[in-house]
Amino acid sequence: MNNLSITVVRDQNGSSVFDTDTLPWNDTRGGDVAVTPFVRATDIGYLRMAAGYNSDWHNAPRKQYVLVLEGTMTIRVSNGDQRDFSAGTILRVEDTSGQGHCTRDGGGAGVFLAWVPVP
Repeated sequence: MNNLSITVVRDQNGSSVFDTDTLPWNDTRGGDVAVTPFVRATDIGYLRMAAGYNSDWHNAPRKQYVLVLEGTMTIRVSNGDQRDFSAGTILRVEDTSGQGHCTRDGGGAGVFLAWVPVP
């Protein structure tokens, strides 16, 4: 089974860039169930972006996982790259300094997210 892929938005010398991290799947029951190792987390919160939401440059308020539950979110990082993240996508934002990134409703119907801060 392939590793679980997580898109990461990180700060690289004051510029936000996309990167990739992975978590290995561990087979626990002969192929019926697979789990990843736990990632230390402290809280969970939820965010709704209204249809048409468009945010200018900003930094992540803290290092956190962002799980897209509904809709499509578009993120543009300061090196010019842009990606869409739809329901089921896992993203980790780490660009707490530098120029940051822009976020918008990429599907036009609003976005529902879960935020999980990590130390």
